[in-house]
Amino acid sequence: MSKSYTICGYCNKINRFDTERASTAVCAHCKKPLAIQGPTVDVDDGKLGEFIARSPVPVIVDFWAPWCGPCLAFAPTFAQVATTNAGHAVFLKLNTENHPAPSARLGVRGIPTVMIFSNGQEVARRSGAMDARSFAGWIGGFTKKV
Repeated sequence: MSKSYTICGYCNKINRFDTERASTAVCAHCKKPLAIQGPTVDVDDGKLGEFIARSPVPVIVDFWAPWCGPCLAFAPTFAQVATTNAGHAVFLKLNTENHPAPSARLGVRGIPTVMIFSNGQEVARRSGAMDARSFAGWIGGFTKKV
């Protein structure tokens, strides 16, 4: 079974779950149902910080905006690579229009920007849309088997 991670919307704790059983997943801490969105997790500033600080696997974040053409073109690629790499990393999406503070704090100058965090630290960054092969190849050196 493939594993992935999400944050509980009730208690804000990170949870590992089986992707094949995502529809019935419950929080290991508060026992409430987990709202699994798919291979990626939409986050705000608080959830982004929680994932970066506490994730046992690398955190890959897509900084995007709904008005950005390249961001919208890259979205299916991000989801596809997230599905293929479930359990090897956590794939997050942060809407910079709704949540501008994290992108300003992290020095995001253009979108889409993808950042990789490991052990609470930024380890890589790339701006601009990528095709699936380039994106998968780029993150390959940072992801790990769970």
